[in-house]
Amino acid sequence: MSDRLTTLLTAFFRHTPIARGATVGVGVSGGADSLCLARRLALLAPKLGFSLRAATVNHGLRPSAAAEAELVAQYMASLGVPHDTLLWQGPKPTARLEERAREKRYGLLTDWCHTHHIRHLFLAHQAEDEAETFWIRLAHGSGIDGLGAIAPVRPHNGILICRPFLQAPRALLEDDLRQAGWTWVTDEMNQDPTYERVRWRQYQPTLTDMGLTPARIGRTAERLRRAREALDFYAAIALRQTTLFPPEGFATIHVPAFQDLPVDMQIRVITTVLSRIGTKPPRLEQIEAWLNARPVRTSLGGCHLIRRQKTLFVAREAARMPAPKTVLPHTPTRWDRFRITTPVTAVVTAGCPTATDQSLPFLVRQSVPALQSDIPLTPLFRTITQKELENDPILDYNKKEKNTALIELITD
Repeated sequence: MSDRLTTLLTAFFRHTPIARGATVGVGVSGGADSLCLARRLALLAPKLGFSLRAATVNHGLRPSAAAEAELVAQYMASLGVPHDTLLWQGPKPTARLEERAREKRYGLLTDWCHTHHIRHLFLAHQAEDEAETFWIRLAHGSGIDGLGAIAPVRPHNGILICRPFLQAPRALLEDDLRQAGWTWVTDEMNQDPTYERVRWRQYQPTLTDMGLTPARIGRTAERLRRAREALDFYAAIALRQTTLFPPEGFATIHVPAFQDLPVDMQIRVITTVLSRIGTKPPRLEQIEAWLNARPVRTSLGGCHLIRRQKTLFVAREAARMPAPKTVLPHTPTRWDRFRITTPVTAVVTAGCPTATDQSLPFLVRQSVPALQSDIPLTPLFRTITQKELENDPILDYNKKEKNTALIELITD
């Protein structure tokens, strides 16, 4: 067992403990990096008291993908690790294939985690991966957040993505597999200079000759992540001082207090608000352009931003709200960011201007959930945390209030 890899994994689990008896997930492509990680986790699992389950995503982009998934399944069986192959069904995009495939891969893996009650998903990104990410983001003009490159632990779709090998060079992982007598597959797309990441991989030897080694880039990225954590700490305080999140699902920002913040704090506050309210955060340059222009009304990140006197309203665009959904009596039902319980059958939808306070801007009212039913229902809005939602408290309000519907905004 490589001492370096043992040290990295031991340090990772010391800072990110896993509950005994928990199931841990690992994504395994069949490449050397992920096979090495899966093998090491399988060896550690009995000692640390967790069970391991592996998944391979078959994107359906290469004829050899099915055989590669079967090879992974065989290796996992030899370790006694359950394995699932996840298929990307349906037509594939012709543009931005690498980006779309990554998005689909993360979606399939995190959905798989939810299905199997997995909280931690381990992925095998290593030192060269982090350096490539740093260069790509630098070329695209990223700030501190982007140049922090790949975080060792970050939440995604309710799952903690864990990457313990960010300080390990690729050669170390390959050597570890050779010593174990394992072989691995090579994805020919990793040699295709059509993809930006591959081009940066090809430049890396030249950069290394200039002293810009993956290890040094990794240390720089780690320092930038520390700076980002400090900024995020103070941005969270600024968010509480400037912003309210009513249970109807929009946000209000006190403009004078917001404008008194340093520019980077303003960027972080509005990014957080757009992330909570909208569907996809905008790029940094879009937020900077909005701050420079300060329009009275605009759309950004799938949200309407409307300034009225000293208040900035941020509400999701009605067109980006989900399709209407039927809610059965006394049956808590998820719809978008809300859980809805009604005493009678109702349909929840968005875009009803009578759904809430008429003093709010029209576009804000258009984003608020509204209920349609055979009898008039009075909506009672409140917030509920994810933890409270998991406990699923019994609601008996509707036994007393025949015309009241409960609409709960789910928060972290």
